[in-house]
Amino acid sequence: QSLPFLIGVIFLMSVQSAFFSPSKYGLLPEMLPEEKLSWGNGILGLGTFVAIISGSATAGVLSDKLGPDRWYAGFLLIVLAGVGFATSHGILRLPPADPHKKFQLNFLDDLAKNFGKIRKDRVLTLAILGSTYFWFLGALFGEPTILLYGKDVLDLTDTQISLLRACLAIGIGLGSAAAGILSGKKIEYGLVPLGALGLAAMAGLLAIPDLTYQSVQIMLGILGFSGGFFIVPLMALVQQRPRPEEKGSIIATNSWLTSVGVMLAAGAFWILRNPLGFSPGQIFLLGSVITLAATMYAVRLVPDSLVRLMIWMLTYTFYRVRVRGRENIPERGGALF
Repeated sequence: QSLPFLIGVIFLMSVQSAFFSPSKYGLLPEMLPEEKLSWGNGILGLGTFVAIISGSATAGVLSDKLGPDRWYAGFLLIVLAGVGFATSHGILRLPPADPHKKFQLNFLDDLAKNFGKIRKDRVLTLAILGSTYFWFLGALFGEPTILLYGKDVLDLTDTQISLLRACLAIGIGLGSAAAGILSGKKIEYGLVPLGALGLAAMAGLLAIPDLTYQSVQIMLGILGFSGGFFIVPLMALVQQRPRPEEKGSIIATNSWLTSVGVMLAAGAFWILRNPLGFSPGQIFLLGSVITLAATMYAVRLVPDSLVRLMIWMLTYTFYRVRVRGRENIPERGGALF
């Protein structure tokens, strides 16, 4: 029953995630050829969100069943930590990409250098901003808004609210896997505007009053599916664009910005809820408007993403295309046909 102790445990769990996440995503471009990078991110996203589904659903059930003895759930977490530690030994060990890089105690200086490298590549910059926004929106919608929506609007139990979160996570997992498969043997960032439009549309529909529990589940599932389409190409770009010796530090910088996005989401929710008095539906509507505006701005900066989307939809709808010799086309620079 100690709040400071609980905060300390959550802080240490977050530190573990901070070490784990850049390593996890940094491994992919070293383990997989570039033509399988989108597929790998799709599978990783599917696995990640299957875990989130399981955790969210289990948490709601334990909360309802254990009541005041919720602390017993800690024993389950200890078992999971042991399983995670054991399975981590099966991960492929790779040599460091930049063995001569020195550890800097002043991480802000390291971040500043990485920001300078990121700014030189407009596509990479937009991919990292998009990734940060995805996790900002996920943190704003996923935990506080859905919880409030379930309690205040739908009058649900903890278990039912967990199922709402599960629908969102299932959608993201399936959308991630689908984006990885549909990208084929390339990074198809034409899927990003399609995913963004789906996010904006579903968030706007969730603002409609008097929705049923089942309709909210379906909308959250489609919202998550759109999110999978949105994030997989962006993460593949973040892994593919930097130089090999810079991938780890750039991905770590992206993870740092993701954490900033999640923190800003907590602040944004407090401002929207307390001083401004927004309802859950109004928060969904605001997220929809911001997503739509950001998508229009991003398409204006990188118009070929919209062209790629239109061509992708056309070829997958009317034609059956086979590509030979794609490996002869360089990822960077010019090519003579």
